[in-house]
Amino acid sequence: MKIDLEFLNEELPETLKDFFYALGGTPLFLFFLQVFTGVLLLIYYIPSYESAYESVYRITYTIPMGWWIRGLHRYGATLFIFTIFLHNIRVFVTRAYSSPREFTWVTGGILLMLSLGAGFTGYSLINDQLSYWATKVGTEIAGSLPLVGHWLSVLIKGGERISQFTISRLFTLHIFIIPLLLALFIAVHIFLVRRYGVSLESERKYPLIPEHLYLEISIFIFLLTFITLISAIFPPELGEKANPWKTPSHIKPEWYFYPLYLFLKLVPLKVGVLFPIFFLFIFLLYPFIEEGCERLTGRRGVLLLRTAGVLLYIYFVVAIIRESIY
Repeated sequence: MKIDLEFLNEELPETLKDFFYALGGTPLFLFFLQVFTGVLLLIYYIPSYESAYESVYRITYTIPMGWWIRGLHRYGATLFIFTIFLHNIRVFVTRAYSSPREFTWVTGGILLMLSLGAGFTGYSLINDQLSYWATKVGTEIAGSLPLVGHWLSVLIKGGERISQFTISRLFTLHIFIIPLLLALFIAVHIFLVRRYGVSLESERKYPLIPEHLYLEISIFIFLLTFITLISAIFPPELGEKANPWKTPSHIKPEWYFYPLYLFLKLVPLKVGVLFPIFFLFIFLLYPFIEEGCERLTGRRGVLLLRTAGVLLYIYFVVAIIRESIY
């Protein structure tokens, strides 16, 4: 069987030397880092409602270099989501989703949603006070959906309350189902990028091997060093063990849920929970919606649509900054 390695001789547009335009490869490296550190954490983590907290405590404070592995996993997850978000902004600003790359945008949007799901399920497995109550709030938000809300909440929790069934289900999602879906959509996303190319072409080219590979490896080494320093300066901590009878005075989700958290503080939950679903639908199908808008209303309609998109991105950034400060 002959393997075609002709792609190794490919030349890329020189614009990809700019880190802002080469962001697509960064989440891929961080995904592999998440898988590697996740496997190491599985050696000691116990997916049990009674023992999960103690196993995380042991990893953090007893196992040699356990704090470092957990720090790489935790801060790596943050960077994974952050770089996908930045990449999404770059694609939107440069209109890299335009025909024939609409489905490349769709798969990228699905990857962003899956990364948020991985963040939520991973955070819920710690089973300390903030983790427990953040999980409770998250399932209550899901439960407020009309028609399917109660069924969805029970499906996630495995019952009417958070228990061993909840930990088991979130654990299965986090270490098996979501990573498999991420790997699948990463492969499809890369295939589409290879199939339709990048939107920022340049007359000047440079080789994929070794220059671009060297650039991506350099970025990964920098990120690994950066995450290690952050883990050493701000080592991952652990709060009190989950107590269903003691509500913390202040509950906040992880930073990447701040926009939703702030929005739901401003509007009634039953109404507000419908907007993220509507937004998700518009977000995933945006390239097709813009094309249809351009046919119907011309450039003025597209300008209004893109302005709304920019304002929404600004809201996301402002919400994250605001909730991080207060």
